[in-house]
Amino acid sequence: RRFLPGAFQSLTASPTLPFPAGCCRWGTDPEQCDPVAQAAPEAAGIPVRPRETHAFCNNLLTEDTALSPRWQSFLTLVRTFLPLLKESGMTPDELKREAHSRGLDTDRFAAFWTVFEPILFAYEAHLAEENALDFGDMIVEAAHKVESGMQLPYKFILVDEFQDISRSRARLLTALLEAGDGTKLFAVGDDWQSIYRFSGSDTRYVSAFETFFGRGTVLQLDTTYRYPEELHKLTADFVTKNPAQLKKDLHSLKPAGYPCALMRDIRSFVPCDETMTDEEKTLKRAGFPPARAYRMAIEVYLTIFAKKAKERDGQMNRVMLLGRRRWENMPALRECPTVAELRRRFPELEIHYRTVHAAKGLEADYVIMVGNDAEVFPSEREGDQIVEAVLPISETYPFAEERRLFYVAMTRAKHFLVMLYDGERESLFMSELRRTASPELLKSVGDDPHTRCPHCGLGLLSKQKARDGKPYFVCTNSATCGQFFPTCPDCGSPLDENDTGRYCLNPECSHLELHCPKCGIGFLRKRHQKATGHAFFGCSLFGNDDGLSCDFTESVENVQSRIRTAEKALRQATTISKD
Repeated sequence: RRFLPGAFQSLTASPTLPFPAGCCRWGTDPEQCDPVAQAAPEAAGIPVRPRETHAFCNNLLTEDTALSPRWQSFLTLVRTFLPLLKESGMTPDELKREAHSRGLDTDRFAAFWTVFEPILFAYEAHLAEENALDFGDMIVEAAHKVESGMQLPYKFILVDEFQDISRSRARLLTALLEAGDGTKLFAVGDDWQSIYRFSGSDTRYVSAFETFFGRGTVLQLDTTYRYPEELHKLTADFVTKNPAQLKKDLHSLKPAGYPCALMRDIRSFVPCDETMTDEEKTLKRAGFPPARAYRMAIEVYLTIFAKKAKERDGQMNRVMLLGRRRWENMPALRECPTVAELRRRFPELEIHYRTVHAAKGLEADYVIMVGNDAEVFPSEREGDQIVEAVLPISETYPFAEERRLFYVAMTRAKHFLVMLYDGERESLFMSELRRTASPELLKSVGDDPHTRCPHCGLGLLSKQKARDGKPYFVCTNSATCGQFFPTCPDCGSPLDENDTGRYCLNPECSHLELHCPKCGIGFLRKRHQKATGHAFFGCSLFGNDDGLSCDFTESVENVQSRIRTAEKALRQATTISKD
């Protein structure tokens, strides 16, 4: 109804429905359809009882009348297809040729067009009766007017968000350039943020700009003021895994000096008794309801962010919860309190939930990405082939647009990014980041060991120096690994990390640091109270002025007991090759 005002009412003037006569798909239960019945329903013994047009249209237009899933799906398809068709400017013949050239199901497309064409005619008649234009008409008609020989005085044309340009808008731009005398086009866009193919945007107009608009000069905006250098490096490395994305030499003015992003398996929040065996813990975590674990994880990090706001004399911190789908369609949020409830519980925080598409152009101090699970993000839903016929040609790189969408999500954070995922349903993007991202850029906490030295088993660890002079190690197998390792403060050897903590790979060194169980980012380090000299363990992020700050403390006895329990497992890690 949103896209077809009056279209179905216009159909009521016809004595019969505009569907193929004798097709049981429209006269009886669709589940009873078979090839024989579709050819001759009466011969197959299936009575054909066409519904009266007026009754049928009233059924479609009554909000409180439940429609069959088949009709709901059809109406959604029509509402999606019609504006895309109008804005594409393609004729029916061009559309059919496009469907054939892409190898789409042309028989199904022809059947759909038979049903859709009367709806389109009724819709156009309604527009004509109202003397109205829709958005697609405005673009296509404007392009046609300019192409017909109109002379224009414009010297400059400025376009923002150029990565979202579609076929019809590119056609209008081309016409405007040709109609002017020396008209110049100034376009601002970022192909890394092209996420609207479903509405017709085509990345080729950016990546192959000169092919469509003639010779041009590229001026890079090479500085970001939003997020730290570490987060920029992490996200840029991720999005440019697709070789079709343009390379950019960007940098940030806000180096943090520590990882600004965290991956955390929600099942690491499942409470387990220390008396349990490892097998019992694994079974409990695997069987724990994921939505409940998500709730626990979200509340832990909101508590940390609220504490940070109090340390800043009550300065309001903005927190954005991000998901691939709307809240009601996110399995990860089924047991999570509403945003209103979270705001009441954490008055120090300005909390919002956004889909990633809706968050484009926005930012927050802290971002929590939820539901980074298999089949959710990246989404593995395939579009309808009928809609595909009016969309730009799909990219060959796997999940190309989903990768850009994930990049947009990661770059909403000004200070720190938390990516939550279900380790029992780990997504492709989570697996990739866990394998390839440097510990200096991304912290990762899970239930199963996921880092080895070296990861690939092929490269050697080479000692390097960062810009600030601090040493680190990197795997020499840069083709498939290139993993970074921090340096042990005791002996200078590489430190490896697993779900328990990080430890020195030098077998003669006993340095071992446990993950902070509260924030999962810092490590437990031994400290002493200034007044009494009393020893305790505290998080390494205590008193951190930038990004996260964690005030977790624990007694020496408890931590040393856990270290003894973990030491045997940690020492099973691969040691540095002495070859």
